[in-house]
Amino acid sequence: RVIIRRLQDLAPGTGLTLGGRRIVRTVSGWDDVPESPAAVPEVPIAGGGVYHRDDSELTIAVGDTPDAESFVHGAVPGVGWISAEAIRGRVSWRSVRPGERWQQLGNAGHQAVVATAGALGVPPALRAGLSVLADQEGPLWLACGAIAERARVTNTMAWRITLAGPGVPTLRR
Repeated sequence: RVIIRRLQDLAPGTGLTLGGRRIVRTVSGWDDVPESPAAVPEVPIAGGGVYHRDDSELTIAVGDTPDAESFVHGAVPGVGWISAEAIRGRVSWRSVRPGERWQQLGNAGHQAVVATAGALGVPPALRAGLSVLADQEGPLWLACGAIAERARVTNTMAWRITLAGPGVPTLRR
């Protein structure tokens, strides 16, 4: 009865956690959603090197633009190339932020980062904790292999990004 009373007293948009699930009050009732993954701290990126975050390892190699045979436009989980000239300010390796938007390579408009991940087959439970490489303007690369339009590699120096470990999502097709 106490739990039912607490649920009834919730304002729309608020919730409480019961048994590892988040119960959120909506205008028409309640939604039962999985609890968000625990926040993992940001890792500052200072250029080329190997970085660690939990059980994952991010390797960044800075060099010339890849040749056409080694560079593939498209989502390859855990791998990507971004233009070094596109980077603005401090770079960090972190999780997607709630409500974060971006323009994916090849798309005309902006969309939610989690929507991009969903379109690429990342299961819903993994989208909120998805790893991104971001600068002060937002995401440059997603662990599901997507790249920001502004980070498109042209005739510039590039960063080759490789992520290994549990932070690389297995895509459903």
